[in-house]
Amino acid sequence: MIFEGHFKKELGFFHRTAEFKKGFKYYRSQFPRHPTGTVALDSTPDYMYLKDSAQRIHDFRRDAKIIMLLREPVSRAFSAFTMYQQGCPSERFATRLKIANKDVREFYMPLAIGEMRPSIQYFLDREMAIIQGKAAGEEPALIRRGIYAPQIARYVGLFGRNNVLVIFSDDLKRNPAQVVNRILGFIGLEPLTGSEYPMRHVREYAADTSAKEEIAQRAAALFEKDKQDLRDLYGLNVPW
Repeated sequence: MIFEGHFKKELGFFHRTAEFKKGFKYYRSQFPRHPTGTVALDSTPDYMYLKDSAQRIHDFRRDAKIIMLLREPVSRAFSAFTMYQQGCPSERFATRLKIANKDVREFYMPLAIGEMRPSIQYFLDREMAIIQGKAAGEEPALIRRGIYAPQIARYVGLFGRNNVLVIFSDDLKRNPAQVVNRILGFIGLEPLTGSEYPMRHVREYAADTSAKEEIAQRAAALFEKDKQDLRDLYGLNVPW
């Protein structure tokens, strides 16, 4: 059986309304032409968090296999914050924000055009207000993207537990060959032998880790509850 991806790593079709409106025929055109029996993968992290994605994927293929890669949530949040810190101001980001919803645009635009530098307090104060019901919005989501149990629940509810595979980035780093073969088995492909898996897309972080400490402190109870939910609801051996 042939194994194919798409022309770029993250298509964003199912979570971006403007893309989704182009239709399923357009979506299929984003993959290389392939014979019957090919397995095609779409690797877009935002599908996990943004709520419309699960139902849209289900509308496209009810028998889709869903693979979720979970990272230790404090490190994940710190990595996301560092991306904004290192990447702003950004003309490209500002252009994309012009078609974003009002809440997202108003929060990120001052960073994108350089009116202010990203600070962890700016991100966490806004997100904690949303979590506490004092504000509304999907973004920023340094913390909520790392609260995994509700995200898994959306997909399990639509596709069934047997069609959702949850893996951990810690395991992928420690034993990539084993994890890759677990994924291949899950989607019905033969295991690979003798393959090498070099690290890619490794980002250098600033020496100042105070932002990471701030995330750990303010989100400790939320992340601890989620870890327990992952164990209790899905029987996952959470490595952090």
